[in-house]
Amino acid sequence: MPLGELTDDEARALIERGANGDQPFTPTEMSEVLTLAGNHPYRLQLAGSLVYQTKANNQAVIWSEIQRAYKQQLQQVGLEVNVPREAKKLGKKFFPTIISAIQSAIQELFKALIDGMNKPR
Repeated sequence: MPLGELTDDEARALIERGANGDQPFTPTEMSEVLTLAGNHPYRLQLAGSLVYQTKANNQAVIWSEIQRAYKQQLQQVGLEVNVPREAKKLGKKFFPTIISAIQSAIQELFKALIDGMNKPR
């Protein structure tokens, strides 16, 4: 069964359930989870679970660490791309083609300049 994005009210209701758990979420934490995850069910579950685990381990909720772990886990399941790594892979793959295209463009530019200089004015 396809599962789509939740409505704003559904996402908020899901996160607000965290206020009544054994590691209660503060209003700020609930707002931050919604900002981080949007209305996507899996992303909400992931962000909420990271906050919950942090609190269950008696650690301070540091949003930069939550965001880093969140992004890392999304990359592991294929919901987010590691742009620098993918760009590096693509660069290696297409480097010869890029160099060849640049060389051709430079040759065409010089040819056009030379042709333009040889035309009478």
